[in-house]
Amino acid sequence: MRKAIPIAEKWGVSLCIENVRATFLKTGEEMARFIDSFDSPFVRSYFDIGNSITWTEQSAGHWAQVLGRRIYKLDIKDRGHPEFGDAKLKRAGITTGTDGGEVNWVEVREELNRVSFSGWATAEVTGGDRKRLAGIAGWMRDVLDLV
Repeated sequence: MRKAIPIAEKWGVSLCIENVRATFLKTGEEMARFIDSFDSPFVRSYFDIGNSITWTEQSAGHWAQVLGRRIYKLDIKDRGHPEFGDAKLKRAGITTGTDGGEVNWVEVREELNRVSFSGWATAEVTGGDRKRLAGIAGWMRDVLDLV
């Protein structure tokens, strides 16, 4: 990463770290410290909202609050969602989600709005035909409260 930062700065691109299912960066605070340790505005967060629920004990809203302005890109998924998730991967005992899933999207949106997030968001869900993709796009608009 340290060797890549000067190149990223030269070309004006961000180097994004994703919170993934692993034993590395298991809390929002750990991820924020790791990103900050590079002391570069070009090292940012690729915030995987679903991973913050399934693989840690913190809520997605908490992660969004802690990562704040470090967030550059969103990975939208909710393993617990009845249509766009995967019930086999839903973590037992999670009841705080909205829209039938694990993620409390209202809380996440509030935190993203607090830091005026306006970046990219991609869906990490299984694909499908035109109808399914339209459904995924509509779901993303709903959970992110887009116009």
